[in-house]
Amino acid sequence: MAESVRVREVVRFGVFEVDAEARELRKNGLKVRLSEQPFKILTMLLAAPGEVVPREEIRWQLWAGDTFVDYNHGINAAVKKLRRALGDNAETPRYIETVPRRGYRLIVPVETRVEARTTSAGQLRPWLIFALALLSAALLAAVLLVLRHRKVTPPPEPARAETRLMAGRCGGRSLDPATAGRIASRRGGAKSPLAPLSSNLRMLLWLNRLAI
Repeated sequence: MAESVRVREVVRFGVFEVDAEARELRKNGLKVRLSEQPFKILTMLLAAPGEVVPREEIRWQLWAGDTFVDYNHGINAAVKKLRRALGDNAETPRYIETVPRRGYRLIVPVETRVEARTTSAGQLRPWLIFALALLSAALLAAVLLVLRHRKVTPPPEPARAETRLMAGRCGGRSLDPATAGRIASRRGGAKSPLAPLSSNLRMLLWLNRLAI
């Protein structure tokens, strides 16, 4: 069974660790809730530990240039939420130090490690399993519909008439009714009742390739 290896970077500081790809902050392995703007500030501080991250740089990371907002109040509020999530405070900081009129600095050591996760191609995602189940139900319904159609639907009269006509003449030779019927069906452009079933099968095969 084919396997794939996924590599990602995890940054650790104190009892916390940050997975930037998954946008997660964890404390002792447990996820800590943190909104988007405080998380962005945290990643900026982790990218330059021990260095001052200017407020102006934070502003450009949090808001587009044409956004009209009270930047100072917005930055202060985001940093306050970040400190609350870390259990930190401005007066006696353990993680984030305020540098007056300049910005903020991360004051704890940072450790970066790379994690590799192996995933099997046979492990299907929940949404894919649900989609495959729906397609299977649709295929079953299509099969039952085709079987019912064959039992109760008589051939259309024009096809019968043409079948009798072609059975009576074809270059001076007589054709058996079954052969004449197939020729008439092709000429009339009749669609097979199995067409929806074929379409669903192609979709099922496509979804199955996504899981590999």
